[in-house]
Amino acid sequence: MISVGIDVSKGKSMVCVMKPYGEVVCPPFEINHTAGEMDEFYIAR
Repeated sequence: MISVGIDVSKGKSMVCVMKPYGEVVCPPFEINHTAGEMDEFYIAR
């Protein structure tokens, strides 16, 4: 199973994708809460 962790704060979110036993699929990255970045994240994933 793949897990997605999202740490949401006021102006940005941190996202990380992992497999069981801590294998990192996608290292943590930051998304600012702007329409452009949220659309880019939604479309790219």
